[in-house]
Amino acid sequence: MSLLNFPPPRECLDECYAVQDVNGRLSYGSKDDVNEFMRVNLKRYPLFDKAKLQQMQHSMSHGNLENAFRQSNSSIDKVSKIARIWNRKGASGLVGYMVGGNENKLGKLVRSVSFGFIAPMEDIEQAAEEDSIYEECSSTLNWKENWVRAVAWHPSGNRVAVCQPSDYIRVFKFGDIGAPKTLQHVRQKRVSAMCWQLFDQHESILAVGCSDCVIVWRLPAQMTTNRPPPSCAQVIENSAFSPVTDLFWDEGSLTSLYICSAGSSRIQICDILNDEHASVSCGERVGRMFPSKTGSKLMVALMNNSIKVFDKIDWTYERWSDLTGRCTSAVWTADEQYLLFTTLNEKFIYYIRFNHRGNTSRTFGNSYASVIYDLSEILLTDPDRDTSDKSIGGSVKSLAINNDGNRLAVSFQDNPKNIALFIVDTNPFLNLIPGSFIEAPEFGIATHISFVPQFTKGALLCTIWSEGKMQYIPLIYGKNQQPFLYTNYASFNCSSIIGGLPGSSAISPEPAGECEGDKENVDLSSRQLLKLSNIEKSLSPTFSSKNTSWINLFSQSGLLHEASFHSILE
Repeated sequence: MSLLNFPPPRECLDECYAVQDVNGRLSYGSKDDVNEFMRVNLKRYPLFDKAKLQQMQHSMSHGNLENAFRQSNSSIDKVSKIARIWNRKGASGLVGYMVGGNENKLGKLVRSVSFGFIAPMEDIEQAAEEDSIYEECSSTLNWKENWVRAVAWHPSGNRVAVCQPSDYIRVFKFGDIGAPKTLQHVRQKRVSAMCWQLFDQHESILAVGCSDCVIVWRLPAQMTTNRPPPSCAQVIENSAFSPVTDLFWDEGSLTSLYICSAGSSRIQICDILNDEHASVSCGERVGRMFPSKTGSKLMVALMNNSIKVFDKIDWTYERWSDLTGRCTSAVWTADEQYLLFTTLNEKFIYYIRFNHRGNTSRTFGNSYASVIYDLSEILLTDPDRDTSDKSIGGSVKSLAINNDGNRLAVSFQDNPKNIALFIVDTNPFLNLIPGSFIEAPEFGIATHISFVPQFTKGALLCTIWSEGKMQYIPLIYGKNQQPFLYTNYASFNCSSIIGGLPGSSAISPEPAGECEGDKENVDLSSRQLLKLSNIEKSLSPTFSSKNTSWINLFSQSGLLHEASFHSILE
């Protein structure tokens, strides 16, 4: 299947903003509708934008001012002393000062002058190299220029950490109208990744990957100050792991932190409680890490167009090499049966299925990766002009899947104005059902996508847009789940759960309003729906076209519970 199976994007740019999705049916409105919807229905979630973060940035603490003046005064004292010696004793006195005494001040001066010219050049070259690495490995598009560099959601769903380009991290707490906590450390530079760990009910821990170290912030639940002191930060240093490109906490241990760097071929494992370190060799430089939901398996994206999947019981691994490009993003399904990933030079979503072999409890992957969806770029033509300046699809920047594995969001590197939304079904085989496109013309391009944990109505997609807007899009599904009530939509466009069908053919409860052009219901039989969706053409190797089988369609997505369709042979 391809992007041609998706419903086309909205033609009216003023009313093409996604508001909420109900059982695979996306409702659109104006940008004012989006703002009002979030303000009314999602007010307990932190709402921030570029202007708000910049306003916080302009405030400087008294401690920072004091340090700045202290450093400045130190330099002024040295210059003043040299000037006094020059005025009193002339050149001979100045030379005597430089070379005299127990310290070789002349040598230090020469080194200082040299360092003053050479070090900045080296820093610039190193920074440029790191920028290139971060752009390749970060899940954030335009990492250097974007107003948000990293986002980390707390697993309990009650707070979120947001890193600005200034490397200040703001921690917003759900339902708290006060100022967020600000995390700032002298070693906290060029932040690339963040990850929360719920240590216990009294303390949360945030790991921050930086240019030359990892900083672990311990934030007590009862802390009242909005600026935690440096004593709350633990610095983990290892020159071999620089710059840090990814990190995550081990699900099986509260204190084990996994760290990788595109400059190293090893994964560092740190026990932050006992201050113990170990490492695992991967044979090639490591760009990203993607653990499964339970942490039993770990997929490692290497920088040499190959991937490895480790079984963490004994660290044995399987390898898939000779990919067409470096792995850019990956996700695991909730049952850990499928690994989905994308590569740099091809516009497909690949998958690997893991099965049990023999009597062992372990699972092993297929010998090859298969294509599950074609994301090749398509051009949208104007019937009046037979031309188009708008395209959709292409190379993938990031994949994001929600906790229960029923919704998949895809952001693009080539055409980042749109996000593709899929419904995921894994019973009895993997199937990606095209949902709809999400766009927001006046908000810019999608630079970061993620799902908010512990959303009880289904899934909550959070999108960071380049023009300084953060947007929540609820994806409502499941039994007895009611959509958010809001009747002021400028318009509705009910995108189909079956790619290519008109909006009126979507199968879901009617929203609290009627969209123009959706005045008649098309009653399609189960056979017609299945035939139109071409589900039997899914690329899963477990499906046999020679035998008929019963498919529990959407059994996990909540669209048509307890409904089964008999596959149609063509």
